[in-house]
Amino acid sequence: MPPLFVFGLTSEKKLEHDMKQMAAEGTDAWVKQQEAEQHKKLKDSIHSLSAEQAEMMELYKDEVEHSGVRIVPGDTLSIPQRVANYWQANPFKILAAIGIPGVFYIFKGKAGQEHLQLQSKIMHTRVY
Repeated sequence: MPPLFVFGLTSEKKLEHDMKQMAAEGTDAWVKQQEAEQHKKLKDSIHSLSAEQAEMMELYKDEVEHSGVRIVPGDTLSIPQRVANYWQANPFKILAAIGIPGVFYIFKGKAGQEHLQLQSKIMHTRVY
């Protein structure tokens, strides 16, 4: 069980690191977007506001597409994709949801063996 905990902990830390890294990249993209927007305002002050917004959205979309991220609208995700997103966002909850019933099942299986003391039954849940 301790190796499984360490695995979960390191996975969580890596996920946290990746999220911070993506946030930093998002900040860089935002700065580039702001610079492009300022440059566009100075260059083409005649254009209407809606055309400028549409072009900025296009620049942002191009930046995201070139970063290698697959873009899928949130309302079109299938159930397995939603489950995978939840699994990635909450690894400890999934680990507990799978592990606790498994340990309880092993403990209940050992309950029929009356010759074992309670601490032996508990230890057997760690061995399996």
